[in-house]
Amino acid sequence: MVSMDFLLRSLIFLLLSGQLFSSLDTIKPNQVFRYGDILISKNKTFAFGFFKPGSSVQSYLGIWYNKIPEKTFVWVANRDNPINNSSEVLLINRSGNLVLLDESRNVEVWSTNVSSKNSNIAQLLDSGNLVLMGQISKVVAWQSFDYPTDTLLPNMKIGIDLKTGLNRFITSWRSSDDPGTGKSIFRLDLSGSPQLVLCSGPTLVFRVAPWPWIWPFGDNAGMYKATFDNNKDEISQWFTMEDPSIVMHFMVDEIGSLKRLAWDDQSRQWNKFWSFPIDPCQEYGHCGAYASCTPGSKNSFVCTCLTGYKPKSPRDWYLRNGSDGCVRKRNLSMCGNGEGFVKVGHVKLPDTSVAQAWMGLNSEQCKQKCLRNCSCSAYSAIYTSERGNVCLLWFGELMDIVTYTDWGLDLHVRIDSIDLEKNEDFFLKKGKLVIPLLSVGMVSVLVVTILCIQLIKRRKYKVHRGQGEHKRASIISVALRCPKGISTPYNLQEGNSHVDLPVYDLRTIIEATNNFSSTNKLGQGGFGSVYKGQLPDGQEIAVKRLSKDSGQGPMEFANEMMLIIQLQHKNLVKLLGCCIHKEEKMLVYEYLPNKSLDTFLFDQSRNGYMSPEYAIFGKFSTKSDVFSFGVLLLEIISGKRNNFDFREDPSLNLIGYVWDLWREERALEIVEPSLKESLLSNEVLRCIHVGLLCVQDRAIDRPTMSDVVFMLGSNTSLPPPKQPAFFLSAPSDVDKWIIGAKQCSVNELTITHVNAR
Repeated sequence: MVSMDFLLRSLIFLLLSGQLFSSLDTIKPNQVFRYGDILISKNKTFAFGFFKPGSSVQSYLGIWYNKIPEKTFVWVANRDNPINNSSEVLLINRSGNLVLLDESRNVEVWSTNVSSKNSNIAQLLDSGNLVLMGQISKVVAWQSFDYPTDTLLPNMKIGIDLKTGLNRFITSWRSSDDPGTGKSIFRLDLSGSPQLVLCSGPTLVFRVAPWPWIWPFGDNAGMYKATFDNNKDEISQWFTMEDPSIVMHFMVDEIGSLKRLAWDDQSRQWNKFWSFPIDPCQEYGHCGAYASCTPGSKNSFVCTCLTGYKPKSPRDWYLRNGSDGCVRKRNLSMCGNGEGFVKVGHVKLPDTSVAQAWMGLNSEQCKQKCLRNCSCSAYSAIYTSERGNVCLLWFGELMDIVTYTDWGLDLHVRIDSIDLEKNEDFFLKKGKLVIPLLSVGMVSVLVVTILCIQLIKRRKYKVHRGQGEHKRASIISVALRCPKGISTPYNLQEGNSHVDLPVYDLRTIIEATNNFSSTNKLGQGGFGSVYKGQLPDGQEIAVKRLSKDSGQGPMEFANEMMLIIQLQHKNLVKLLGCCIHKEEKMLVYEYLPNKSLDTFLFDQSRNGYMSPEYAIFGKFSTKSDVFSFGVLLLEIISGKRNNFDFREDPSLNLIGYVWDLWREERALEIVEPSLKESLLSNEVLRCIHVGLLCVQDRAIDRPTMSDVVFMLGSNTSLPPPKQPAFFLSAPSDVDKWIIGAKQCSVNELTITHVNAR
């Protein structure tokens, strides 16, 4: 019969020899952990012990998922020092370190190698982290999370501990049979602004979008959350699970792939959510420097040079090899020479090893910081919920840009003045003050600004074959003459100006418009109304019928005809002819659908967008659209139209009202209330200042559009604005000319009928 004393002694022996470790999560001092023993975390999530991977005959000490039938290892202690038999032991030595000893117990195969005066214990946590900590103090002296192998678990950090200098990264296994350190490394690159990179040996293979990136590479469906920390103690990145029931990790393999895996209980296998790189655009530098890679089909070339750049090797580019990248189109200085930025949207930002980050700078401040440094090649202003405003500046080649359709950040690339003017982002955003180029009242301004219409030499029309029964054409000849002594700032000379244009009789126009029926009316402006009509041959027309009290006399009528004839472009409405009968004056245009003709013909004059030299003399120049731009800018800031009725002084229009406030240093009072809280006062004042410069009386005093762009995008001092045009409370040169011009008379207006050919 076995005595109770014998049983008790046997139980103590088994405990001390480590034979019951399979039910524990801790190794204590004086305990010996042998081959076949297992530590299991509290909730039985992870296990720790000796194992032989694949077909290997050598043994390793590591951690694996405990509940998953497919044995998956997440950490290996002695990955580069395997053991060849089953006699090695693991224990906590007198110095408090966890050590793996050979069969002689004299040679350390592996050790935690820390200095500790505490009596330590080793414990396997449910996070998969094996920690060495004080038995009483619980102060962690060492943890396996600081020495990862090929797997990144939740809460496991990648990056550097600035206090100890420890750099944490994951490296691939050499093979499925050998967990030794492989050639693929996934780490946090700390040169420049931090970014995660995947390398195969010394070669950079794949680069995660730099911080503040969208981690990790796409939609995570709320499964996990990424955190980046950059402080005096550490620069690191880690992720946590939003849904703890999901078993997921990242890993890197020997062929240079980064994978995200999640366990599926139903199929009882690891599902691969993605593996990078998976297409050419994800390969680092696939399109070289200053180029963007757009993922597409295998049959299309994915590389595109950035605005202002051209292929470095046109031959290779033609052969669809973009690895040499792009170079600047011209060797113009981009340092205080009118340069600016072009926005490239929805991109993975370029390699940040040549970038620096500043906290707390908004978009405009970020832009100015880049503009002031001639070495700055691009910037990106980003807002993050954790860190607020972040400004990234690049000081070198822009490498590894990828353009997407549904996610990404905005990159602003520095380009020279020539490409800046050509770019469609010619009108820049100013904070939240967006210039709405496509507003109805600016359709004509948009056309002349973008297309840079040039006045061409006046041309005589061929004799026009009449419509329907009208087989005769007419030539209208207008000559204007003004008395001597009238001051004309635009130097209108005495003499004749001839316009050759087909003339329609009044009966034809009445029939075409159904006697100017209200159902045919397209719109109404300051000079009259516009009606839709149809000629006997079916051609649709739009008739601008000048009101008798419009203030547009024969001179303005002739000027408008002259201007429309001279401005020839596919995006400008075409003048077909005119109709003059006693007091009736009408212009016949081609019909444009969607009831838009009233916009083309009247919105500028009605709202005051029309420059004085155009409104009075029909003279159009590049300074005319500058004036229109200035009016629109002031309208956006104030939220009021130029023809708004100001109760304080009904004689003032918007321009005059802003001018009065500017002179009294009260210009901020004009700002739309909804904008006041979201805009910086100095930025608003600068916009108002630029707007007043654009609407100055004399065209020669106004800046060019390239000057306007530079003024809005810099902090350089601005010249004081002079009195604007159409300022009603104090007559300007233009106002005086309007008064004097009333003395001008039509010297000759003749209509000559010519037989049709």
